[in-house]
Amino acid sequence: MLKELFRYLETFAKRATPSPAVLTLVEEIRACYPHLKVVLYYGSCFQEGLEFEGLHDFYALVKNYRQAYQNPLWAVANYLLPPNVFYLEKTWREKLLRSKYAVMSLWQFEKAVSPRWFHSYFWGRFCQPAAPIWWADETAFRRVIQALAQAVITFHLRVLPVLPPVGTVKDLWLGGLSWCYRAELRPEKPTRLERLWQKFAFHLTKLSILSAKALPFPLRIKNTHYEAAIPARERKKARLLWEARIWEGKILSVLRLLKASFTFQGGVDYTLWKIERHTGKRLEIPSFLREHPFLALLLWGWKALLAKGVR
Repeated sequence: MLKELFRYLETFAKRATPSPAVLTLVEEIRACYPHLKVVLYYGSCFQEGLEFEGLHDFYALVKNYRQAYQNPLWAVANYLLPPNVFYLEKTWREKLLRSKYAVMSLWQFEKAVSPRWFHSYFWGRFCQPAAPIWWADETAFRRVIQALAQAVITFHLRVLPVLPPVGTVKDLWLGGLSWCYRAELRPEKPTRLERLWQKFAFHLTKLSILSAKALPFPLRIKNTHYEAAIPARERKKARLLWEARIWEGKILSVLRLLKASFTFQGGVDYTLWKIERHTGKRLEIPSFLREHPFLALLLWGWKALLAKGVR
């Protein structure tokens, strides 16, 4: 891991100053997991400084799944299809804070942001601005910073071969993230990516410069432009792998939504909202099926997805 990239992300993380309201959500998460190692804050609320709008996103990184759950089935589900996602809300000074937090073991998180993890679900998220806002000890903090640095390197390694050989750094990030979003049921609006770049252009450019030395192919960053010398054969191979990644991602997204229907309070409504948001299809679930959320989403979720088509 490059020391410069690590030190830069370490400084970025320690400058993150979540509000007291957000920290109350962290305290609630800590109370649920005695063996918690790190709470990682990411997503639009973190990036845009929102407090009472939207849904705050956290990752609760635990020591292991056996200690995190009393029910062994939850531990197995978390290991086989990470992460497990839960809903949390809390009133702060008569205002309602909403959040969701994902549970994952620290060691599996480290693996998931590395090139050993085929799908972009994790490294496509955590190459973006994120920061640990609570940690049990300095070792856990350093491990998470190293994982975030690895996510940045993995992102460049995977997306540059399917991008034009020359372009702007903005094109690199927005184009690369668009590929990641295509591999899920979350095609972000162009305005969302544009806002990300406008606020974090310096940060993202710095990440590209610092990660260049860790790549197996030459990446040259000059001012606002990049040049990546990647053989045509590697580019063709990368495009085929991304097509497989996209198909795999659609299936994994549906499975995660089905699993979330059990872990979320109001899981069916949340999952239906996600399906409508990402496919444009509004589903009406008969009342008797609401008592069986997995069956409801299995029968009705695929109908919307197939009607929309896998893109």
